[in-house]
Amino acid sequence: MGPEPLPEPAAVKRVIHIVDRLDRVNFGIWNAALATTRPLRERHGLGAEIWYPAATREGEDPDLQGAVSRGLPDTGKPALAATAEAAGLDPEEDVIVSHGCWRYPTRWGYALRLRGFAWLAVPHGMLEGWSVQQKRLRKALYFRFYEGPRLRMAQRLRAVGRPEWENLRKQFGDKVIWIPNGVPKRKASSPERASREERIVLFLARLHHKKGLLPLLEGWRRSRVSADRRFRLVLAGPDDGELARVRSCIAENLRGASIELPGPVYGEEKFRLLERSRFYVLPSHSEGFPTSVLEAMQFGLVPLISMGCNFPDVFEKDLGLRAEPDPESIRRALDRIGAMDDAEWQRRSRAAAAYIDAHYTNERLGDELHALYRQLLGECRTGTTAGNRIQG
Repeated sequence: MGPEPLPEPAAVKRVIHIVDRLDRVNFGIWNAALATTRPLRERHGLGAEIWYPAATREGEDPDLQGAVSRGLPDTGKPALAATAEAAGLDPEEDVIVSHGCWRYPTRWGYALRLRGFAWLAVPHGMLEGWSVQQKRLRKALYFRFYEGPRLRMAQRLRAVGRPEWENLRKQFGDKVIWIPNGVPKRKASSPERASREERIVLFLARLHHKKGLLPLLEGWRRSRVSADRRFRLVLAGPDDGELARVRSCIAENLRGASIELPGPVYGEEKFRLLERSRFYVLPSHSEGFPTSVLEAMQFGLVPLISMGCNFPDVFEKDLGLRAEPDPESIRRALDRIGAMDDAEWQRRSRAAAAYIDAHYTNERLGDELHALYRQLLGECRTGTTAGNRIQG
């Protein structure tokens, strides 16, 4: 007998994104989940919903890219059945996408897979080394008996960065695919900042200890740019447990330094800040694939990031500088930008923006996801998936 024929691509009408929170602190996850919603609707006619615990949605209405929001009263099995019925889920045309690990999205993805639905799991870096080491024993046991077996029932696991793809393949084999996060197309950045004297170094992410904020402040203190009045460090983002330590560190070691804490910034306020900044810094211990880096580079900011950001292209293509979550590594990167003249900055700025526009736009990535969703539905019809056959 010859090899089994590949399943025919199927028509997809709707994508159901399941996230564990819909708040500002979790913005990176749900924003990345919905990033391709508009191009998928405009180019392929796909609808989208986002499911989340209702209690996690904050007062202001976030931009959900046109996706239908469905707040969940709870995340137990009865709620799943009721939600699926209310949403009119149909395994012939709906694809389930769970985001993150360790919480109910994996449980619901697994339960819906058992009901015959197509299921794509997106860990968003939560199975990477540094993240797994946090609460290591508890995660090891939970992964062995619950998370791992459930994820192995997903048709695919989507890695959003190349290093994550390489690591996940060691555990899940050929069902792991790599489709990165992306950003919308936008007009070229304003050239005005090239003539400005100020040089803003921008951190734009949640204030969490894994982001390397305390090493960043110590590296700033040691660097020559801390005494250069042209330079200013702006730490923007919602607090996720690190703000008090950041303020204490500034008060004790950096009093009078050019450091600002504007809090969360969104929409036009965020775009204006990106337009004014020259450099983007994220010395993170661990990430999935941070959309904030893509967005900053698209605006022409030169990135100072760690290997934990899962974006080796930055170093391989000489688009930015390496800044690990270590004060000396950060100091060296800051001293380099302190000596960077306008010509070098402009060269790097243009190269960063061009690279993102060529490889990481939502329009391009949406086409890849559409092809994948069709393939998953086709596999459901034949009862096959990458690496195994689903038992009925």
